[in-house]
Amino acid sequence: MGTPESKAKYHNVAKDTLYDYRPTLDKDVVSTTKHISDAEDRLGQQMMQVRSDPICSSSGCGQFAHPTPPAGPPMDYPVPSYGADPDMAGTLNSLNISEKMNNHKLIMGTPESKAKWHIVAKDTLYDYHPALDKDVITTNRNIDAAEDLLGK
Repeated sequence: MGTPESKAKYHNVAKDTLYDYRPTLDKDVVSTTKHISDAEDRLGQQMMQVRSDPICSSSGCGQFAHPTPPAGPPMDYPVPSYGADPDMAGTLNSLNISEKMNNHKLIMGTPESKAKWHIVAKDTLYDYHPALDKDVITTNRNIDAAEDLLGK
């Protein structure tokens, strides 16, 4: 669980491999690409796409065709006003009724209310990965040894 033995046991070998994402091209590929380019120049039309397009797949760009956007969104158009939202009006009415019933004004969002209802625990930086105690390290080593001995 954190001992050198367990780290060696569960080591991911694939992470040690450096993959070459830009290998040198085979001479046949280079030759074919040159011949295609020469033929396209001679015929005056593109025969095939040699390099990969990062947006399109090898089957083409048909599934990615987007309509041309309009010149711009319409500006300065009239927006009808139908008054306050009935749900919001009901909520405000309920707040007014409860404030009158309790003889208390609800105040939120002011610096005073934020200071009064501040959660102090959120100011603490917690250590989610503390160093293991020596007893825990010893216990983990004993568990690994027992598992190796019993094969479970």
